[in-house]
Amino acid sequence: MTRITRSTLALSSLLLAAGLTASAPGQASGTSPTPRLGLPIQAQAPHSATRILGDTNGDCLVDVQDQVKVLGCWGLPDPLADLDGDGTVDDRDLAIVQAVWGSTCGTRLIGDVNGSGVVNSSDLARVLGDWGTATAQSDFDRDGVVGDVDLNMLLANWGRNLARRLLADVNGDDLVDVVDLVAVLGNWAGSDALADVNGDGLVSQIDLNLVQAQWGATSGRDLLADVNGDKIVGQVDLDLVEATFGTSWARADLDANGVVDVQDLTTVLSEWGAIAGRDLLGDVNGDWVVDKVDIDLVLAVFGTSWSQADVVPDGSVDVNDLVTVLGNFGSTYGLQQTGDINGDCDVDETDRDILLAVWGSQFPQADLDGDGDIDAQDLVTLLANWGIECP
Repeated sequence: MTRITRSTLALSSLLLAAGLTASAPGQASGTSPTPRLGLPIQAQAPHSATRILGDTNGDCLVDVQDQVKVLGCWGLPDPLADLDGDGTVDDRDLAIVQAVWGSTCGTRLIGDVNGSGVVNSSDLARVLGDWGTATAQSDFDRDGVVGDVDLNMLLANWGRNLARRLLADVNGDDLVDVVDLVAVLGNWAGSDALADVNGDGLVSQIDLNLVQAQWGATSGRDLLADVNGDKIVGQVDLDLVEATFGTSWARADLDANGVVDVQDLTTVLSEWGAIAGRDLLGDVNGDWVVDKVDIDLVLAVFGTSWSQADVVPDGSVDVNDLVTVLGNFGSTYGLQQTGDINGDCDVDETDRDILLAVWGSQFPQADLDGDGDIDAQDLVTLLANWGIECP
């Protein structure tokens, strides 16, 4: 399938527009790149996770209040209600709210009650405070009551951030772009949990490299047709494509041809019901590797019908799903289809760029020979499979 290829010239232009310059390849991770504004990076405005799509008032729930906001701003260029970013609040924005109705920040990142982009103690406090109620933001499994399953789901995803949900999407808007680049540069050499893309505890050259390698990636191309990034292809994705049909809205432009059209609609219909855990068998949370988080998520929702963990599709999360995840423990896209690190069914420059981005580190998604680190042997393996597509 078609991917957006990063252009060095375009990237430089965006950096200049943002008032920043990136560090040179090989720069020490502890060295701060110099912003063109002449201010220390740490003195610039801090970044944060974006609001979830459709949430105009920032309460981590798309509901009637957001609908009222859109209707109240009709015809205006209100940035909060202009959800498709075309400069005017209109019927498309209203259709987007209706498409994602009931979505919460926990829909985007399991366990993230408050929408901070990181699952942590603040979210735990919220779940415990909402215990036994029907508070939608803490009801991750959507069974109508906040209880044991929701707590277990949060604990299973503890410490996870948005940048590992869609690799390098630091602010959680389902598109890797200049905003994510600025977020990494703005937290250079710090320990900011959002900007730490590879999760090693330090915002460094590796994180910057990963943003550049993933430039232009969207949730809808990470798991094909998953427009809203909830790791399952279904009615919400179809409604979003229909809501933005004929526009250039990148998140619904699944084939990256510049327009949301009938091909994108056909793609959603053809991928209907797909989940991350079957695209890469056992990868419940869709981070390109089957690991402890996936086991914990299956155990968290064991006995329920939570579809994202129903890896063996029988309508319930049961021992078959657990056995499947355990049996595929350690599996990655790059091992499933040798060299295809990002799972787009094509070994190409994006896979090469991701591998080079994490060179010398321990990043299992790019460890093609399974020896625990990213080195020349992994690059040789990738190049040997260059251009190979899924059967």
